[in-house]
Amino acid sequence: MENSIKEAFELKLKKYDFLNGDEQYKYKYTNDETNIYQFSNYNSIFLGKLIRYFEEKIFPMLSKLTLLRAIRKLLLNILKKTRAKI
Repeated sequence: MENSIKEAFELKLKKYDFLNGDEQYKYKYTNDETNIYQFSNYNSIFLGKLIRYFEEKIFPMLSKLTLLRAIRKLLLNILKKTRAKI
């Protein structure tokens, strides 16, 4: 990524997009944020309704599960380190 940023400066680009996410390293370069909006249009046939259901119901649940697994793993690591100090 460092090379990409250097190239952006060399090309005198006015804007460099770090994409979505709120990782702390991004704030070393700027405090500005850009809102991202999404618009989805589904047709009314069965396949369109199925895709909409997955995007609105299933995928958000899966991302929450992934986050919960990451939190659980972090807490287990902290617990292991705490036990090792005792």
